[in-house]
Amino acid sequence: MKPLVAGCALVAAVAAVAAVAAAPSHAAPARQRVAVTLTSRTVGLSTVNVLAGTIVFAVVNHSKVARAFAIAGRRTPQIPAGRSATLTVMLGTGFHEYTSVGRDRRGRIAGLVHALAPCTEPVATTVKVEMTQSPGSIAFSRTTIPCGTVTFVITNAGTLVDKLRVYADYRGEIGASPQIAPGQTATLVIRFLAKGIASYVSDDFPPPELEDGSMSGEQGQLAIG
Repeated sequence: MKPLVAGCALVAAVAAVAAVAAAPSHAAPARQRVAVTLTSRTVGLSTVNVLAGTIVFAVVNHSKVARAFAIAGRRTPQIPAGRSATLTVMLGTGFHEYTSVGRDRRGRIAGLVHALAPCTEPVATTVKVEMTQSPGSIAFSRTTIPCGTVTFVITNAGTLVDKLRVYADYRGEIGASPQIAPGQTATLVIRFLAKGIASYVSDDFPPPELEDGSMSGEQGQLAIG
């Protein structure tokens, strides 16, 4: 009977490994790198919008004196003029203040980095859009959309050539449809890697003022979750 038991154990082990391999992976985003340039009056960042997680700040001091860079309770040593250093930190979602100071904490410069919630369970979604160049002129089949790859199917039901632009805070989450003639349909595909808010606007915005003093509603926001 022992060989049978051993065989059953082997089958169970193989099944367990297969189950793990088949399980969906929602790994945290890879380390992100942000270039930081220090001068005596400014701190320049390659981006101020990142995904929450591990961030590597690559700092170069272009000022004429030693300066340090700090964020989220961590800081570099004083970096001599013309030299560089790196600072690795974990950022949770939300806004984080960064600072740069010279020796004796002189010449303090501050700003904000926005850490966005990463999309850990992406979903492919199709959203229908109708544009009419009239009051409330852009209608979406849904305005709360799961993060992931979104295909906007856009129909121009109006009388003017138009196009749709969509953009969000995280890099790469931006796109525009081709020019769409009246009665025609086009698609726009954007991959949303972060949760948050995306804005949209018609190509001919701002529209003329209506008789009641309002605008024709050719811009708005979508919730990406």
